[in-house]
Formats: sequence, C-alpha cells, structure tokens
Amino acid sequence: MKKIVVSLVLLGSTIFADYTKEDRIADMQAMEKGMADIQKGFLYNSNDLIQKGVATVRNHALTLQPPRIGEQFSPDQQYAFMFARKQQRKIDSHAAKVGIKFAKGDKYQAMQEYTKILKQCTACHIKLRKW
Repeated sequence: MKKIVVSLVLLGSTIFADYTKEDRIADMQAMEKGMADIQKGFLYNSNDLIQKGVATVRNHALTLQPPRIGEQFSPDQQYAFMFARKQQRKIDSHAAKVGIKFAKGDKYQAMQEYTKILKQCTACHIKLRKW
C-alpha cells in the first residue's frame, strides 16, 4: 500500500514539474482573453462569442497550475494551493453555466454566472498575489 501511495506522489510531482511560471502566465492571459470574449458576447448578443470564451476559460482553468509553497508565496499560506484548486473548479463550473444559460436564452442568469467567475478570479488573486 505504501508503495502505491509513494508512486502516486512521485507521479503527481513529475506531472507538475514541467509547468513553469511562463506557462502560468500564458494560461492566465488565455483565461483573460476568454473572459473578454464572453463580455463581448454579452455586449453583441452573440452566442458564438460566448461559447468561444467559455471554451477558452474552461480549457485553461483546469490546466492552470497554481504556484507551489515556496515558489511565490510564504509558507504561512500552506493552504493556498488547495484554495487555488477550489477556485479553479468553481471557475470551470460557473463558465459551463454561462454557456448553458446563454444558449437557453436566460441572459440575465448567464451574466450572474459571469460575475461569479470574476469573483472567483479576484478572490484567488487577492489571496495569492496580495492585491
């Protein structure tokens, strides 16, 4: 049993080892572009723009790797990594709801979900980047 746990930990650490700060920046920029597409879709009442933005946000929200302890934030934020993961899941969930609700014609609720995405992004940036 211990061998399985150790091998899973080693596998997990090697999977994230190649993810650099530059990769994180690229993912954040892609998510920002996706959010801009969603916002533009609301302004132009364009389902295509909304769906494009939702796809971009969802694709990058779950591939984004938050910094590890000691990389960018102090050890007193030991739960920051788990917090960032939780925010990623919430962003993915709200983004999916934006696409579904807008496609169904419930634009007001879609905008509410968009606002929730912004809140999740802001919460993570406040906690991890000390805004």
